[in-house]
Amino acid sequence: MTITEAAPTPVPARRLPRRLGAACIALSCALAPLALVATYVKQELLNTDRYVETVSPLSSNAAIRTYLATEITDALMSKVDVTALAEKALPGPTDFLAGSIATAVQTFVYDATYRVLSTDAFGTVWDAANRTAHKEVKKALTGEGKSVTLDNGKIVLSLDRALILVRTELSKRGLDIFDKLPIGDFAIKYELFDAKGLEAAQTAIRILVIARVAIIAALFLLLGVGLWLSRDRRRSIARWGVGVAAATGITGVIVSFLAAYSLDHIPEGGPPRDAAAALIDAGLHFLRLSFRATIALGLVVAAVAVLSGPGRVAVRTRALIRAGISRTPTLEPGPVPSFVAAHRRTLAIGGVLVGVIAVLAWNAPGASTVLTISAVAAIWVLAVEVVGRGAAPVTTASEETATSV
Repeated sequence: MTITEAAPTPVPARRLPRRLGAACIALSCALAPLALVATYVKQELLNTDRYVETVSPLSSNAAIRTYLATEITDALMSKVDVTALAEKALPGPTDFLAGSIATAVQTFVYDATYRVLSTDAFGTVWDAANRTAHKEVKKALTGEGKSVTLDNGKIVLSLDRALILVRTELSKRGLDIFDKLPIGDFAIKYELFDAKGLEAAQTAIRILVIARVAIIAALFLLLGVGLWLSRDRRRSIARWGVGVAAATGITGVIVSFLAAYSLDHIPEGGPPRDAAAALIDAGLHFLRLSFRATIALGLVVAAVAVLSGPGRVAVRTRALIRAGISRTPTLEPGPVPSFVAAHRRTLAIGGVLVGVIAVLAWNAPGASTVLTISAVAAIWVLAVEVVGRGAAPVTTASEETATSV
C-alpha cells in the first residue's frame, strides 16, 4: 500500500489582491513621515528666509542671552587686566581694593551686555548673522559652492557685531577701557553645525530633496492602489489613518530621541544645555507641528471611516445624531431650505473638501488647527442636514394626478 503525501494547499488566488492591497496601504503609511521630513528639509532647513524667520525669536531667549552675555563679558575682561589698572590708579594703602573693583567692573560689563542683548539692535545683528551662517550651512548640506567656511571643523554663528554694540554702550556709560581693542582679536561665536559626518549628511539631504515629489506621489498612489484592491475600502481607510498616525508618532519619538542625544553629547566648549536646547527646539518647531497635525489628521480620517461603518458603536452614534437633528426646530419652507435639500450631498462634500484644502494651505498647522477645522466641517455637515429638513416636500406629477383623481 502506497501512502501519497498530500500536496500543500495553494493560497486562493482571491487572497493575493487583498494581501497586495494591505501591503500598499502599509507602505503608504510608512511613506507619510518620510514625506514630512523631506518637505521640512526642502522648505525649512534649506530655505534661508524660513530659517531666519524660525531662529529670529531666539534673540530674546533668556538662556541664549545669558550665554552670549557671559561669552562677551569674558572675552572683554580677558583682553584688559582690570586688576592691574585698578592697582595702578589706587594709592598704595588702598590697592587691596583692586580685586573688588575688578569684580565690580565685570558685573557692570555683564549687566550692560545683557541690556544690549535685549534691544532691537541686537535682534537685527542676530538675524543678519544667522542669514550669513545659513548660507554656509546650506552649502555644507547640499555641496553647493566650492568651499565651506569652517571654524575648527564647525560652522559657527559669528556675533562680532554684537561686541561692537556692547563696547559702544559701555563707552556711553563712561567705561572706555575697551575702546581701543581691535574687534578682530575677539571670537564671539555660536556653534550651529559640526562638519563631522558631512558627506553622509549631504547624501541624505540630496536623496530627500530629489525624491520629495516622488515620495509624496508614491504615498497617494499606493493608497489608491490599496483601496482599489481592498474588499472593504472603508475599513482600509480607517487602517490607513491609524497607520499614518502611528508611523508619524514613531518618527516623532525617534526625532526627539536624537535631539536629546545631541544635547547629552554637547562638545566641550560648546553652549550650555539650555541654550543648545532652545536652538534645537526652534529648528525642529515646524517639523514637530507637522508631525502633530498629521497624527491628528490620521486619527480624524480613521474616526470618520469607523463611524460611517456598520459597527454597533457607529450605528448607535449615527442614530443619536439623527435623533438630535430630528429634535431641532424645523425651518419654515422656503427657497433656502429647498436649495439645501436639493443639493445636500454636494454641500456636505464641498464643506469637507474646503476643510481639507484649509489644512493643506495652512502655514504649518498644528494638531489643534486640524481638530478645529475638522470640528467646523462636522458642524457644517450637521447644519446642512438641519436646514435641509425645512424644505417643503416635493410633489411629483404622478402624485398630483393621483390626488386630483
